[in-house]
Amino acid sequence: MRSINFLATIIFIAVISTGCITGRMQLPSEEIDEWSSPESGPNQLGETCGLVYQVSLRRSAAADYVVFFSRNTTKETVFFKPKDGKLEFGDGKERTPNVYAQEITIPAGQKGVFFVSFPEKSDFIGQTGLTVEIPFHTQSKMEGCAISAHFNKDPKKPEGEATISDRSDFLFDLSLGSNLLKTGGASKITSGKPLAVGLSVAAYSKHDGFFFDFTIEPGKANTSVVAPPAGVAAGTALELDSGIIAMGYSYRTYLSHRWTMNFDFGPGVFISNVNVAGQSSGNSVQAVSFGLEQRVGAYYLFPRSVAGQFGLGLTLYNLINTAGKLSGASSSGDSAGFLVNIKFGL
Repeated sequence: MRSINFLATIIFIAVISTGCITGRMQLPSEEIDEWSSPESGPNQLGETCGLVYQVSLRRSAAADYVVFFSRNTTKETVFFKPKDGKLEFGDGKERTPNVYAQEITIPAGQKGVFFVSFPEKSDFIGQTGLTVEIPFHTQSKMEGCAISAHFNKDPKKPEGEATISDRSDFLFDLSLGSNLLKTGGASKITSGKPLAVGLSVAAYSKHDGFFFDFTIEPGKANTSVVAPPAGVAAGTALELDSGIIAMGYSYRTYLSHRWTMNFDFGPGVFISNVNVAGQSSGNSVQAVSFGLEQRVGAYYLFPRSVAGQFGLGLTLYNLINTAGKLSGASSSGDSAGFLVNIKFGL
């Protein structure tokens, strides 16, 4: 057994160092440490039909994987068909692996590595055992050979959040909602409750990340407070577009394997613009000042597809204009509202 362990370790180091990776995606590197095999920890080692192998459970933000490192000690090419593999949990639930190549070949005397993924991260919820099997053959031995490994969850460790939660580390969202409350000068220069439109991107490393956001509230100006642009008659209907371009820190936490909550805070540039209603160009008045944005939201991510991951969410926002003047009137104050988010994740 020691010789197999040593050889498997050499295979692993050699494969990584030479970049001998068969597949179409980057090799996942984070081990699922709450799962381990009865004998060899998170990596299962073995030898069968002239193939020395190591099987590892790994994860990324997008999926959970089974990674196979192997060395072909025969004098023939070994052929794998990962789509014929089996992933069977201890309660009898079976899953067909997602594959990234229809056939894998390892020439005689060569090393190779490939991996498959589980259809859903939630497959691991409540499970305690897992058996993995991938058949292979050579030209002289067409059946009866398979890489096989069994893993048990460590009962002393909780279910790994990153194992059961399908999360995207890069998120883009388009939002539509409404303002609910304005304070200070912002409440005086605005007439009615304007709509709210948002466009943002966020990138994360597990829980911590950063966001870039553009939120605008297109509405009507209170003409009794806001003076019209030069050359425009008093009492003319005016449009008031106010919003912020901000970036800052974002923190997310997982409520379940599908629900996520995020908290955002960051500085930005607050812009208010007044122009004549119905005119996209012409005279306008603009004010630019320092602003702050804070948001809290929750969103649901649907199962991942080949294109990516879609989600729906709700965000409460607060925009703060620290010191602005618009046509002689103060525009500083808070603006709070809600946004319904359509999200796309990678």
